[in-house]
Amino acid sequence: KKAHDRFRWNLLWQVFVLLGFYPFLAFWGRASIGVHATTVMLGVLNALFFTIGAISCWRYIGKMRRATEVDWSAMATEKYGQSAVAGIQQIFVLPAFKEPLDLLENTIQTVANQTVANTIVMVVSLEEKAPMHAETRAKLELKFGQSFSRFIVTMHPKGLEGEIPGACSNRNWGVRRSLQILEEEHGFKGDNNTLITVCDSDTVFHQSYAECLVHEFLSDPDRLDICYQSPLFYNMGLDTAHFFTRVTAILRSFLMVGFLIPMNINTMSIYSVPLVLLKNSNFFHPGYQMDDIIFTLSAMKAIGKRVSIRQIDVPTLSGPTSGETLGEEFAEWVKQTKRWTIGSAEVFHYFMVKWLARKFSVFAGLSYGFWLTFYYGYVLCASGIVSMSHIVASILFAVLAPERGLASALKGSFLDFGLPLHLLTVLPLAYVYLVFFGTAYIMDRRLVSVVGINEKVGCVRGLVHFVLSPIVLWGYCLVEYVAMAELSVHGKKVCGHAPSAKEALSPSEKKPSDVENDIVE
Repeated sequence: KKAHDRFRWNLLWQVFVLLGFYPFLAFWGRASIGVHATTVMLGVLNALFFTIGAISCWRYIGKMRRATEVDWSAMATEKYGQSAVAGIQQIFVLPAFKEPLDLLENTIQTVANQTVANTIVMVVSLEEKAPMHAETRAKLELKFGQSFSRFIVTMHPKGLEGEIPGACSNRNWGVRRSLQILEEEHGFKGDNNTLITVCDSDTVFHQSYAECLVHEFLSDPDRLDICYQSPLFYNMGLDTAHFFTRVTAILRSFLMVGFLIPMNINTMSIYSVPLVLLKNSNFFHPGYQMDDIIFTLSAMKAIGKRVSIRQIDVPTLSGPTSGETLGEEFAEWVKQTKRWTIGSAEVFHYFMVKWLARKFSVFAGLSYGFWLTFYYGYVLCASGIVSMSHIVASILFAVLAPERGLASALKGSFLDFGLPLHLLTVLPLAYVYLVFFGTAYIMDRRLVSVVGINEKVGCVRGLVHFVLSPIVLWGYCLVEYVAMAELSVHGKKVCGHAPSAKEALSPSEKKPSDVENDIVE
C-alpha cells in the first residue's frame, strides 16, 4: 500500500522527545515545583530500570564462561536423544554487498568452525549490482564448497518491486532463494525442524553457537514461536577504536543483555528463528531497513501475541562502527546512529499501522508499544535530553533565578524529608552511573577474558573512557534527536539503508600489531 510520506505515526515520538526539554519550564514560577518533582521521579525510575538491566547482565556475567566450555551437543543428546538432535537442520544466511572479501571469508570461516558444521547449509547472498560479484562467488565456492553440508551462493537481482536497497531485501531474497534450491534439488520439507540464522559480514560466531542453539531449541515446548538471540559484543579491534566508538559499543552490549533480550523488545542483526515462524511471518520485510525489529512485529502478527526472545548463552562478536581516520570514524558513528534512530521510528509507524488493523491483540500491542517507546524513545533519546536540559537549567537558575532552582522550589514540599534537596537528583544520577556504566565495563572485561581477545587497553585509557561515558551517551542522544527531527521534516524519503563501512574491519587492512587483537584460537 502507498504510505503517506510525512504524516506518519513516528511524529508521536517527536512530540514525546520534545517533552525532554521540560526542565526549562521551571522558569515559569507556577510550574517549578511540578517540574523539579518530575525530574526527581524520573531519576528514581531510571535507577530502578537500570537496576533491572544490571541484574540481567550480572546473571550473564556469571554464566558466560560455562556457556563457552560446556558440550551442548552431549547435553542435548542426553536430554532429548540422538535422533532429535540429528533431526535439526540449520541454515546460516549471510547478505553481502561491497564488503572486503577477506572479511566475508573470516565470517564464513567462523561458521565452518562450528562443531556441527557438517550439518549446516551456508548461504551467501551477494548483490547482482555489486562490483566483481562473479569473482567473489567463484572464490568463496572454491574455498568453502566442501566445508558444509551445502554451500550456496545466490545473486540478489536489483530493482525488484517493493524492495529498498540494503541488507533487508538481500536477506529476504537469500532465504527464499536458498529454500527454493533445497526444495528443488533435495526435496527439502523440514519446516518444523529447521532453524534459520542470519548474520552480518563482520560476525564472529563462537564455535559452540550452533550446538547451543539446538539445545535451546529442543528445550522449549513453544520452540516454534520463539526467536533466539546471542548477546552481541563489538570487540573486533575495539581497542584500536576512538573513545566514542568504544564507549558506544560497550554500552550497546549492556542494553542488549539488560533490556532487548529479557524484555522481548526485538532481535538485533545476528539471530536465529525457526523456519516455520519465518514462513508464517512472510519472511523478512524487504521494504524496511530495520528488518530485525520489523521481523519481531511480523512474528507477532503471525502468532497474535508477544514474541519471546530466548538468549543463546554463548557470546557472538560483531564489528563496531569504523573508519580509517578520526573524522571518518566519527562520521560513520553519526551516520549509523541516525540510521538506527530513523529505522526504529519507522518501526513504530509500522507497529501502529498493524496494531490499529488488529493484527495482534490489544494487550500485546499495549505491552510492546510501551517497551518499544520506552527503550528507543526515552532511554536512547529523551532521557539524555532531560539530563542535559536539567543541568543547563540548573546553571541558569543558580545565576539568574535562584528561587526557581530545585532546592528552593521543593523546600517544604512532600519531597522535603530531611535529605539535602539537591541530592534528590544527584544520588540517582550517581547510582545509575555506577550501575549502568560500571556493569557494562565489567561485562566487557569478562567477555575479553572468557573469549580470549588480546585487547590492549591500559588502565588510564580505560578509566578515561569510563569517565567520558555519560558525555558519549549525551552526544548519542543529541544525534538521535537530530535524526528524529529530520524524519519529522522530510518524512519517509530519509528512510533507507546506509551500509556500514567495513573496510577498516578487514583483516588485510590491519597492521601486524592489530592482528593480535583477534580471538586467540
